[in-house]
Amino acid sequence: MYLAQREPWSVPLQMVGLIAQELQSQGVAVEDYLQGSPLCPQDLATPDKPIAYRQMLELIRRGVTLSRRAGLGLDVGRRQTPAGLGVLGYAINCCATARDALLTGAKYHAVASSINRLALSEDARHAYWIATPPIDLQEALPFAIEEEFSAFCRNSELLTGKKAPLVEVHFTYDAPAYVYRYQEAFDAALRFNAPTNQIVFDVGALDLPILQGNPLSVAHGVQLCENFLANNPSTDDLTLRICAMLLRTPGVFPPAEEVAASLHMSARTLRYQLAQIGQSYQAIVERLKLQLSRDYLENSPLKVEDIAWRLGYLDARNFRRAFKAWTGVTPSEYRRTG
Repeated sequence: MYLAQREPWSVPLQMVGLIAQELQSQGVAVEDYLQGSPLCPQDLATPDKPIAYRQMLELIRRGVTLSRRAGLGLDVGRRQTPAGLGVLGYAINCCATARDALLTGAKYHAVASSINRLALSEDARHAYWIATPPIDLQEALPFAIEEEFSAFCRNSELLTGKKAPLVEVHFTYDAPAYVYRYQEAFDAALRFNAPTNQIVFDVGALDLPILQGNPLSVAHGVQLCENFLANNPSTDDLTLRICAMLLRTPGVFPPAEEVAASLHMSARTLRYQLAQIGQSYQAIVERLKLQLSRDYLENSPLKVEDIAWRLGYLDARNFRRAFKAWTGVTPSEYRRTG
């Protein structure tokens, strides 16, 4: 289910530049790629310059059409490096562990060129890197997920010096005709037509140290990201910040007043700003609980009682009632048919 129908966040031009580089390597001129867009080749010299989300989608579709090799997103993702992520890359490089780096990347994804919402979840055995487009991307969806997951694998190795220990990779769409390229890129079990786009990997990898980690500079990197978002506001940035905050404390869903205080605003202001974008704090919490509960039921052996506890329910019966209200089935029924 897509969570927003209005214009999402603006996207830095970095992604356009990477697509242009890949197409050039295939013999496609930059001028041909940008034809019909409001951009010229000189614009790519300023990768931090933002463009509208839907303009980015049009450029992705054109790139896929012009590409002489199927799976353009896989190739573009391999071109992503932390250094190319601008201020977000700096903040990630300063983090102490892979967990910190992923949480930072999820919170400030709009600072870089991601066209997905990102989230990190974990249980006793596995971690889950989840990518959710904010609108229906239609034919651009495979590129969006290919690029995201290919970049994840590339940057995990660059940041920690070790390949991410993938277990499974899930995609919400049909297997493409070039599925062999997925097998080469991810070297893990592939699941198509899945409920969620996610990478499942060994939870122990979250504790790997970042090779260039510098905890003293983390605050500076985060401030740079905050400054970027302040100068390039998006209609859904507040929702993203709330979700990122809640994901940092699994099982704890504080009242709106506490979240508002953490965001340096009053509860009244928080409610007003959320109403302006058609949201409410409780709706955000419920959506996040639903997403996490589905992930646990589909991808972990946890008992329903343990899942309920991880979602902040002291009584598993309350979780069962809530889950049935969300989905129409009980958690056990969902697990059997999932």
